[in-house]
Amino acid sequence: MTCALCKLDRVLRNSHVVPEFLHQPVYDEKHRTLLFKHGDSSPRLLQKGLRESLLCDECEQRIQKFEDYFARYWYRTRPIPERVEDPELLLKGLDYRRFKLFLLSIVWRACVSRLPEFATASLGRHEQAIRRMILEGDPGTSEDYPIYAGLIIDPESHGLWDQVILQPLRIRVGPHWACRMVLGGVSWTVITSSHQTLPLQDHFLTESGELRLTSVAWADFARATGLVEATRKLKARGPG
Repeated sequence: MTCALCKLDRVLRNSHVVPEFLHQPVYDEKHRTLLFKHGDSSPRLLQKGLRESLLCDECEQRIQKFEDYFARYWYRTRPIPERVEDPELLLKGLDYRRFKLFLLSIVWRACVSRLPEFATASLGRHEQAIRRMILEGDPGTSEDYPIYAGLIIDPESHGLWDQVILQPLRIRVGPHWACRMVLGGVSWTVITSSHQTLPLQDHFLTESGELRLTSVAWADFARATGLVEATRKLKARGPG
């Protein structure tokens, strides 16, 4: 079968679309979480991240390097304080190449996936350009598919609210098309057009390894994105 990334005929792995380590914070004690598709009011239980025959072993290893970096940085280094008190937080010292290619790889995998759960993700004509960036390990400049992010905060603990994963979704940001996803307690937005002046330019991930994150309470984010029902079902689930 043909590998989606290198386009060679090879044996394909049962590839994760969203890396399994990002699911760990949202599993309950029975290793379950609720999966919401865009527009769903009734979620289904998920016991393992969604996978499909997508990548060959060599391309899995290529992407794994980006995943390993992000997992170490986000969950071991823990750059986000336990209590977030400020409306903005500046991250410094990021590995621009690996950080950006990690996020692009998830958006790209969702967009090429044949699974119905990712039907709302689309890169359109940009799909092949981003595929080449991932394949060649080239993140481009900060203005090539710029990325900005917002911390989703638990209003009680003031820590990251990381109890949900939202699959990449094609959205409009002003005059631009973008893909937005929620992973690791953060709303990540990848802008996929640049025909006009871009908003939030001072918040883009920079080539010098800086990223300025804004903070928003989970309740406000849920209202803005239509996830009030998801919040209610998460609370109703409770332990077990």
